[in-house]
Amino acid sequence: MGNCFFADDFAALGTADAIRLALGKLQKSGVLMRVAHGIYYYPKKDAKYGLLSVLGYKIS
Repeated sequence: MGNCFFADDFAALGTADAIRLALGKLQKSGVLMRVAHGIYYYPKKDAKYGLLSVLGYKIS
């Protein structure tokens, strides 16, 4: 159903500000969804149903 990941997963690729800016741009363009502070979701796209979201499930 897509992939969840943390902003910290990209710590080796640049500064915290650069990572935050890049993830914010991807979120605004609709590529990523923000679940909570520092937690992002890359939704799976289905030809029939569109974006499939894990957000309806309990995350713990």
